[in-house]
Amino acid sequence: MNLSNNKHEQERKCKSGRPIPTLKFGRNRQKARNQERNRQKQDDQGDPLCKYNKNARGEPHIFNFDHIFDGHTKQSEVYEVVAKPVLENVFQGWNGTIFAYGQTSSGKTFTMQGAMTNEKLKGIIPRIVDGVFEYIDNSPDHIEFIIKVSMLEIYMESLTDLLNINGAKAIKIRETPTKGIFIENLVEPCVGDESEVMEFLAIGNSNRKIGRTDMNAVSSRSHLVTILNIQQQDTEDGSVKKGKLYLVDLAGSEKVGKTGVKGLLLEQAKLINKSLLCLGNVISALTEGSKHIPYR
Repeated sequence: MNLSNNKHEQERKCKSGRPIPTLKFGRNRQKARNQERNRQKQDDQGDPLCKYNKNARGEPHIFNFDHIFDGHTKQSEVYEVVAKPVLENVFQGWNGTIFAYGQTSSGKTFTMQGAMTNEKLKGIIPRIVDGVFEYIDNSPDHIEFIIKVSMLEIYMESLTDLLNINGAKAIKIRETPTKGIFIENLVEPCVGDESEVMEFLAIGNSNRKIGRTDMNAVSSRSHLVTILNIQQQDTEDGSVKKGKLYLVDLAGSEKVGKTGVKGLLLEQAKLINKSLLCLGNVISALTEGSKHIPYR
């Protein structure tokens, strides 16, 4: 989405979702103006900075965002800014991940999937699929591609293959020196065009766990991971490039007092919040350069 031209609006649109109070000019107008100027401060790259509350040492928390979207942003703009550069890198042999993170009913699934067959409202995943086959169509004839798709659900700390829910073999996360981290026994069918991918996505989505809460009639009760495995080979020199794109629609964090969940939904909420806390700890450790990253 386009950044708002109003700097005050940019600063208020924090991931916390809470607006920053407007400063009131009192007797000391100069002091108030300085506070307002500091609130509008930007870093050397021009990225908007957002200050919200203070930590235990009385220091302001500062959040730095690469981009801020307003409520009028189109789905196509989100794709161009967030997803397209990641897809381009995957075709260069890198692995990439895009995930939507936030509280329940904040629009994560709409951002990632949207209205899958609506050109204006479809989200990142269907646009990624279009981008994959557009890239293939524009590639030289001596480049051959193998595209595979898989869908994984993480529900109450267990893994489910959404394309093979009745599979006899349990799927597990494994790691080897040669393959790195992979998911054992996960069904990974080859696809030849956009329509085949969309068929598998429809199957996977129909098998996903959802539930009704006071905040969302179709609340996701699990984390959904869609994986595109892209392999390309140059038939002239024999070179091969491989890349995986992980597209993650996380379940939303919940406050039980607002969602009103009970019984099984409450147990789901507890594990959802626990897993999101673990993810947040991993991200914090990575950004802070910690020696220990709590992956497990």
